[in-house]
Amino acid sequence: MTMPCVRFLPILLLALAAGPAAAQPPAPGQSPPDVIALVRADRWAEAQAAAAGYPDPVAGKLVTYYRLLAPNAAGTAEIAAFMASSPDWPQQATLARRRDEALAGEPDDSVALAECDRTPAKAAAALLRCAETYDRAGRPGDSAAMARRAWISDVTDPAWEARFLMGFGTVIGRDDQWRRFDRLAWTDTASAARQASRLDPADRARAEARLAFRRDDPNAPALLAAVPESQRADPGLFLDQARWLRRAGQDDAALALW
Repeated sequence: MTMPCVRFLPILLLALAAGPAAAQPPAPGQSPPDVIALVRADRWAEAQAAAAGYPDPVAGKLVTYYRLLAPNAAGTAEIAAFMASSPDWPQQATLARRRDEALAGEPDDSVALAECDRTPAKAAAALLRCAETYDRAGRPGDSAAMARRAWISDVTDPAWEARFLMGFGTVIGRDDQWRRFDRLAWTDTASAARQASRLDPADRARAEARLAFRRDDPNAPALLAAVPESQRADPGLFLDQARWLRRAGQDDAALALW
């Protein structure tokens, strides 16, 4: 494990490295266990046992903290409980990511249901786990809400898209499809191009024009002309056109758009 840099724990780390001075001395011929080395080796049970030899209980909590930061080393309930009890400890975003990863792989529906209710998930896999859990629990409204959030926010892999649409395609509406396209258009042109084919026909011309501007397609102006006037105020379309003009050396035309 690569130990993250945390700003308010160096004294504790030094104490761990120094050994449990106030604890029972090791047997003759033995050295005190190196807790930090055990943590770095992901030997969590041994590290926790070694930390128990320190008079300060925070030593054990520190080992727990590093374990929770490691991939696949803790369950979602344990991570969530630590975050709730220690919100001032560093790396909260990493802990939240580990919690979502654990939730996505949680095999017990009752545990998953409790965690989905307790803490909003963010990652697509965790949102999808919540959607499936709520569906099996007879809560279709909550299931649809989680599914829509997953689709809009983070599902990009083609295999994930296929799995998602097979299970939840019927709850996705026109606005959801457009919001997903709009997000992807800024970050993932290939996924945005796939998404454009799923849009309502009334929205497709606007999407195709945006993608054409992004790939410097010479047909972009013609595609823009096909966009209804009522949709041309789209900020994304406006910005993509302005950037296309700038790349083409048409600075005056780009400025005129403003």
